[in-house]
Amino acid sequence: PKEPVLGLKQCSDRGTLDEYAFNQYWIGKTKQQWRDYWGWEVWRLPLQKITTFWRPGLFPSIKTGAAWSFAGNAWKEWAARTSVFVSTGFVILLGLIGWGMQVKKKQPNAWLVGSFFLVFTLMHAIVAGYTKYRIPLDHLLAPYAAYVVMVALQRLRRAKKNSL
Repeated sequence: PKEPVLGLKQCSDRGTLDEYAFNQYWIGKTKQQWRDYWGWEVWRLPLQKITTFWRPGLFPSIKTGAAWSFAGNAWKEWAARTSVFVSTGFVILLGLIGWGMQVKKKQPNAWLVGSFFLVFTLMHAIVAGYTKYRIPLDHLLAPYAAYVVMVALQRLRRAKKNSL
């Protein structure tokens, strides 16, 4: 999230920030939060950043830094945002379910991936405000999401086979 400054009415009027400036801005906000507040108030900004970090609606231009070739066409922008939101939401949800299934099976690799989730999330919440850190986590969640789909298909096949 970019906050409006210098009398700007909307965050989008601020324009694009480079990675370093965006990171420095949020590090400064986090330091200020730790200086100004005590108790529960200290955790409001980091928790807000975590919810933003794990939200599936990170848009392609924010996620990859690439400009949309169809910018300005409202229908195509809506379709792109919606498809990214839905597909990323499925990857996150099914990936976390699959990761939980692997943890339940006591797979050691699942704990390694879980440590990545924790480190990247804490890094975003406390240190940096850069949402591109989530891209590698989506890539780690995708195989777990595929695992859930395969398990579901196998159970469906077995149920169909047993009913015949």
